[in-house]
Amino acid sequence: MVYHDISTAQSNWHSEHYSTEPQLFKEHIRFFQKNFSIVSLDELANVKGRGNHLAIAFDDGFKSIKDSAVPFLQANNIPFTVFSE
Repeated sequence: MVYHDISTAQSNWHSEHYSTEPQLFKEHIRFFQKNFSIVSLDELANVKGRGNHLAIAFDDGFKSIKDSAVPFLQANNIPFTVFSE
């Protein structure tokens, strides 16, 4: 799963096209935890289609990722990747 921005609609940088509200993001992660084995991108590349695996990635290093997503993911020991320039 790839996310771009995790921010509330009141944030200056929030976009209806590519932002995800923090509460919805948490609901997504809880769903993924129940239905998939969440692994790092490296692990996902190595399983080669075996099993029910999923990786979490962010395509930009926006501040909202650091503020909204990272604390939740780290608190739940969920691997993730952030791509940045």
